[in-house]
Order: sequence, then structure tokens, then C-alpha cells
Amino acid sequence: MAFRVGDKMFMAIIAMTRYWGIGDNMDAQSIQSVSAVLYFFFGLCAYSAAALVPSLAMERPLLFRERADGCYRAVTYYFAKFVEEAVLCVFTSLMFSICVFFAIRLQGSFIMFWSIYFLTTLVAIVLAFGFAAMAPTMEAANLLLPTYVTTNMFFGGLYILVDRIPNGWQWYSWILSPGILGDRLCSTNLRMKALGPQMFSLMMRAAR
Repeated sequence: MAFRVGDKMFMAIIAMTRYWGIGDNMDAQSIQSVSAVLYFFFGLCAYSAAALVPSLAMERPLLFRERADGCYRAVTYYFAKFVEEAVLCVFTSLMFSICVFFAIRLQGSFIMFWSIYFLTTLVAIVLAFGFAAMAPTMEAANLLLPTYVTTNMFFGGLYILVDRIPNGWQWYSWILSPGILGDRLCSTNLRMKALGPQMFSLMMRAAR
């Protein structure tokens, strides 16, 4: 548990000291920086979920034996693991959200920010469970999960605008990992409330 709380607080401290108060600035560069840090926050959810892979992989022989004995079904096992992680996630996501939201002075609704971060983390947990269940070994799962998440980052709209993605790759931008989708929802809510649709559009054009 210490490691799962520690990585969130470590990242929160880095974000707080690096982006302190930047949300109060309404120039184009600051808006771009806020967009980048939101992209990072929600992409980090999927990478953090990789910490769950070893425990699931190591418990696989026990799961097979107890399933053979008729103790429970695989669905029951994974649901119990998910609930266990979800309960812990309520506290870790809340601590992280409080630290970064008010230190960076993000605009908009804190409840919206925390809710999307929490839900994104839950989806990331399911993603990690899926790779841990499908991969033949722990090493393969640890390789496939970050590889999949990293490829998603190329299509999230930060490195290249979604409208500029080649037609042959447009479909991939709609099956992205939870971090990228969470960033799209949260950044839109925060920035539109702060500036209004017209002003935000003008400033993003200037930033390009």
C-alpha cells in the first residue's frame, strides 16, 4: 500500500512545485502548459496501474488450483481484486487531486476533476487486469501494457491535433487508453469554464 500511495504523492509534489499557480495565467503558453500537465496526469493512471500486474501474475497458480477445487469462479476473483483496488483508489485519487488541483489553481469544478481522475484510474485498473490475464507471463504483461499505453499517447491530440491525424489512423484515436480520454473530458471542462468557448478558441489558434 505504501508504494501505491507513495508514487501518487511523489508525482503530486513534482507537479505542485513545477506548475505552481499556473492555472491563474490566461496567456496562450500557460493554457498550453495546463493542457500538457492534464495530459500527463491522466496518462499516468495507466502507467501506475502496471504495479498491479506482478501480484496478479504471481497469484495465477493459486487461482488455477482454487478454481479446480470449486472455491470460486474467475469472475469472482477478479471482481474481488477490483473492489479491493477501487476502495484504495478512492483515497489515493482524492489526495492526489486535492494536492494538484489547488496548488496548480486549475479552473472549473474540483468534483469534476476528481471524478474523472478516479474513474480513469478504475478503467486503468481493469486494463492492467486484462493484460495480466491474457499475457502468458508477468514479463510479457509488463511489456505489453506500457507499450499499448505509449502508442495511445501519439493519438491523444497533444503531439498532433486529432484533426491532423492521417485518415488511416483516425479509428485508433477512438479506442484510446483511459488516460487520454480522461484528459480530453477534464481539460475541456476546466478550460471552457475558465475562458469561454470563443476566447479559448482564439487563444489556441494563437498558440499554434
